[in-house]
Amino acid sequence: MFGLNLMVMPLPEAQVAGVAMLSATETGRHTLAAAIIAGTAVATFYCGGCGVAVGALVGEAVGLYSAARSGGDILTGVVVGGAVGAATGYLGEYLVTAVPDGGWSVNAGRWAMEGAGQGIASGYAGGRGSIQSVLLASALASATSVALHSAYYGLVDYDATLLPGDPTVPKDTLGVPQQARTTSCSPRRSPARRRCPRGRCSRAC
Repeated sequence: MFGLNLMVMPLPEAQVAGVAMLSATETGRHTLAAAIIAGTAVATFYCGGCGVAVGALVGEAVGLYSAARSGGDILTGVVVGGAVGAATGYLGEYLVTAVPDGGWSVNAGRWAMEGAGQGIASGYAGGRGSIQSVLLASALASATSVALHSAYYGLVDYDATLLPGDPTVPKDTLGVPQQARTTSCSPRRSPARRRCPRGRCSRAC
């Protein structure tokens, strides 16, 4: 508890001392890992689900699980997973921003990067994993991420937002978000009503 109290103090020296105290014991390392995940979750909420924060949070969770399952160091798994997840999340978000009209291929590249980061966190397993396991887990996670995201965006017609009150964004046939279009006609028509002539929408539709 004293180490946590030092960490929340505004003095950098006190924060370093608190981290050192927590890192000295197994319970303290677990507490420090939980504090890192909790802080990242709060940051993710306040940034509205930005790519860096979401990538770091997912990477930390994957690193925690893989380290606990494999008997590795939980704190190391959380730190490495968070760092790799933040890096790949930033790169994926930068790719989409740099090429806004890239279509599905750009989105696939982003999903592959994010999946690769999660695979690295899983393969590392808190220091228990080898280079081969890291590379294999990264490749599998990257391919799985692209496949699942492509299937989701291909089947779902709308892209939900994280901010409350924001409208959904319609997608085209490839699942790429497009700008929403508004019309005066309701998309649901009664079977007994006739279709409006092209370009003549009114309330009678």
